[in-house]
Amino acid sequence: MRLRSHSWVLSCAAALFLASNASAADLKMVSVDLEGGAATIYLTPEGQSLLVDSGSPPGPASTMSTTDDSARIVAAAKKLGITRFNYFLITHYHRDHIGGLGALIEKMPVENILDHGVTREEGPAAEATYAAYLKAIEGRPRRSLKAGDVVKIGSLTLDVVISDGVPIAQARPGAGAANPACAGSTDNSDYIKLGEENPRSVGVLFTYGVTRILSLGDLTWNKERELYCPIDKVGPVDILLPGHHGITVFRDLVLSNSPFAVAAQDPLVVVMGNGPVKGGGPEILARFKKSPRLQGFWPAHQTAMDAKEGELLDYTANLLVGQDGFATAVTVSDTGQITVTNERNGFGKTYRARLHK
Repeated sequence: MRLRSHSWVLSCAAALFLASNASAADLKMVSVDLEGGAATIYLTPEGQSLLVDSGSPPGPASTMSTTDDSARIVAAAKKLGITRFNYFLITHYHRDHIGGLGALIEKMPVENILDHGVTREEGPAAEATYAAYLKAIEGRPRRSLKAGDVVKIGSLTLDVVISDGVPIAQARPGAGAANPACAGSTDNSDYIKLGEENPRSVGVLFTYGVTRILSLGDLTWNKERELYCPIDKVGPVDILLPGHHGITVFRDLVLSNSPFAVAAQDPLVVVMGNGPVKGGGPEILARFKKSPRLQGFWPAHQTAMDAKEGELLDYTANLLVGQDGFATAVTVSDTGQITVTNERNGFGKTYRARLHK
């Protein structure tokens, strides 16, 4: 992978060119900057909208900042012309993923709810977070997803590959090969120290036309092993949203984005929802650089750890100094043209999805 720096003028020119060639038949996807929280918006050509996760609650209790995450989500949605979310998918019940929902629903209607079922995490804080979620979604249609479920949202297909800790039993079409990167890998039982909800994350393989997009929430090492070892049950993808905000190791715990998962995912483009002090850094970049097909690595935030990684400055939506809150926008055509644009500087690039079997 070779990532080159370009001037701001050329970046803006490229973005204007890409925008002028965008089609109403494209899938729109926006990774919203929530300072280490998580929220991704999808808009289908039919006008159907999906929000995956809702960031943290507003105020000092937020995960990493006092930002009103719901306001950032609404602003990003309005730029796409979205006035309501037809679907809301919560990957798991940690407050940096679900905490913003109550404030969001006060600002914008949310219709159908998708989740993994009841919370699996105990303790006053976890129980209060889940109670607030139940209150926020009261009266709305709710579906608890199971591995193997398929949900159609317009022309976007959601294949659930893992949910509530249970992975798909059989490999998906085009997958099923042995994964050599599993050799020597072991269990990591310490992951549970960060809560039972992470390994319960809903993992979804999105398909639009010939393009495949993978989102695994905060799925942990052991559950990655169940999806990818000894055989790869999911198959390679074109766009990857790295699990756990791009974290590999946290507090000496080997957590997510394992070498065997990254090898099987073999992404063309990585769109990483990290924060200024959460996720990211040279280790995760080095791991993905080993992917032979990787052409674009797009972090939400520069961090103190990767401040010297100048090759990524054009691709990074938010820098350590200056205004932040910028999103990473993606458009996908049904024939596999993928365009990624950095909202901060207008820099954009276009890629071509592989043709999946």
